[in-house]
Amino acid sequence: MRDGTRSHVWAGVGWGLLSGALLGTAIGATQEVCIFTCSSAAPIGFMLGAPAGMLIGGVVGAVIRTDRWRPLEGNGAAVRLRAVGNGVGVGLEVAF
Repeated sequence: MRDGTRSHVWAGVGWGLLSGALLGTAIGATQEVCIFTCSSAAPIGFMLGAPAGMLIGGVVGAVIRTDRWRPLEGNGAAVRLRAVGNGVGVGLEVAF
């Protein structure tokens, strides 16, 4: 039985964190930062990419909505066969 909808905010945050951190690190690894000495900008790319990815992923996850389903509660269902005239009859019983 359908029981409303749900969003995927936390899944989006997780995927955004992962992809933002990887992309930020990859872009930062191709750059250099020169303050006192020159070094790779990969840590800076990571620190900027991870939160940006979390934010974008959370927004995308909030927009994506799917149906929430719950099982039917009841005693179950039964199929019965019985002879009817020149054939066989089939019946379905569902109890709630």
